[in-house]
This record gives sequence, structure tokens and C-alpha cells, in this order.
Amino acid sequence: MAGTYIQQDVYGLIGAGARPLFQAGTMSDDQLLDALRCVPAVAKARAGCDWVVVTAMYQPKAGSLRPPNTTAPECWLAFVDRDEHKTPGWTKVPLVIFDSYERNENAFKVMLPALLSRPVVFLNHALPNVRCFKLSQLTRAKELARSAPRQLHLLASKIPSWSGRALLHITIANTKEFARKKNFTHHLVDLERQGARMHTAGFNASSKDISRVADTLWMIWPKNDSEVDKLSRLWLHEVARYSAFEKTSYPWVVSQVPEFKGSLTDAVYIYSPEQRCGWDGTVKVKATGKSGGGKKAKRKAKRRLLTRSRRRLGGKSGGGKFVRQS
Repeated sequence: MAGTYIQQDVYGLIGAGARPLFQAGTMSDDQLLDALRCVPAVAKARAGCDWVVVTAMYQPKAGSLRPPNTTAPECWLAFVDRDEHKTPGWTKVPLVIFDSYERNENAFKVMLPALLSRPVVFLNHALPNVRCFKLSQLTRAKELARSAPRQLHLLASKIPSWSGRALLHITIANTKEFARKKNFTHHLVDLERQGARMHTAGFNASSKDISRVADTLWMIWPKNDSEVDKLSRLWLHEVARYSAFEKTSYPWVVSQVPEFKGSLTDAVYIYSPEQRCGWDGTVKVKATGKSGGGKKAKRKAKRRLLTRSRRRLGGKSGGGKFVRQS
């Protein structure tokens, strides 16, 4: 399942005809953000949306998304490497920023708060590929409400606590091994440079006291204050100029923003039986004529959903309890 292991399900350089917007040697991070804000769809979402939901689909094979359950498609942006991808109900934004598929997709995960200056949700493209999402389902957690005593800066999916990958030093080691097996020499160089910078700054990636690694299958940013903006910019800097594997830099950037309040929870938080739909966005109806087939069918659907999610995550889901991050 995309997002639950080291990286996404596609890798490699985008075709020779692509013209990446970002040039690391001549463009600053701020210049990149300014250029993206000038994209019409981005400017419209910044100006008129209370929440913006984003997905990114960068892959060699043409892909398709299912439509969201919304009356405001201008607030649901699908960034893609080319117009060939099908995104009904989403506002398609063909845009190549970097020369590789994985760096493009991961950059959108981390840059959105700084780019949009709005509450924002990121969904890995594997999620709307099979479901029709609704904003209220994504943002229902009480910790996301503006009235919450301790409103979060970020709620994201977690790597299960029983998995060694939830620890940064193991994630880094696994990522390096993955890059070696794939012969991704440039990724190894980037990871070594990133690790050297952490070490020089006194950051101990093996410490048990640091934040756990975010899975980034989905990410919900409910507000955009100075802490969120700072963390987003720091994370973009790492993904754009050092390792494209965003999981290896999450605890590192969190450590640099002491007031940042992040929380990780089970991936199943965002799922609902009502999200099952056809390619036209209509909810699937059982023979009874009732959406979802009644209470019994809904209970069965929920059990199937939890079972599938546990399999994708490699075991039990962990009970849905929030895990507070430092």
C-alpha cells in the first residue's frame, strides 16, 4: 500500500520532455513557493477556500481518481505530472516541480501549509483512487476544532508502534538499504548529506526521546500559524534539497519547532463505509435500495475495511488511540 512503507509505489526520473520548475542552484525555497502561488488554481484556492484538500499523482502509468463528495471542486486540487491522468471532480493541476516522481509527490505533502496559508488536507493518491472522500469525515476529530483547548498543528497517520519503522534510526537504515537494492545512488548521497547535517546540529536520530516517524499516508493541517509555516518551510527545504524521502526528516524538523503540536493516529481514522462509490462518485447501493444495504451491511463493511487496513499496515491497527508527539 502506498505510503505505508519506505516511499510511494513509483520511483524514477520523469521523462526527458519534462521541464522541472525548481532549479536548486539558482532558486530559493521562497522563490519556489512564490512561483507556485501564481498558478491560477493555487491562487484561487488560497483566496476562496476555508479548507483545501490536495492529492498528488506522479507516475509513468496513467492514473484515475474517484471524485470527492463536494460542491467546491476548486478547493480539491490534484497535482499531476501530466494532463493524461483522469481526475473527475478534482481541479487538475499539471505541474512538474522536480525531475523525479517521488520528490514531486513528497514535496506537496510537506509544503502545503506554507504554500496555501489555509487549513489543508493531503491524501496519498492511492486513497482517492478507490474512495470518494468528504471533508467533514476527514476533519471530524475534536482535536482539530478551532475551539479545542489544545488544537493540533498536524494530525497524520502513524506507523504502528509495534513496527521498528516507527523509530527514525530504523527508518533511515531501511531507506538506505532500499536505495542500495534499487541502485538509487543519488538517494544514498542525499541521505548521507542529510544525516551529516543532523549530526553536526547535535540531533541524535537514535534517541528514544525524539518524535516517532509520521507515515504521511494522509496529513491534516487544521491551522496556519507561525509554527506550522516554519515547520512546513523547514520540511520543504529537506525534501527539495536533501532526501526526497520525507519520513527521514519529520522528527528532525519537528525538533526545530518546539511549539509545534503534532499527533499521529491509525490510518483507518479517515475511512468510512459511505466513501465507497463508483467512478462517477455515486454511492454504491445494495439490492435493498438503501445506501450501504442497511445497518448489518454497514457493520460488515466496517469490519472488512478494518481487516484490509490492518493487512496493509502489516498487522493490527492499534485501537485508534491518538499518540501524542513531542
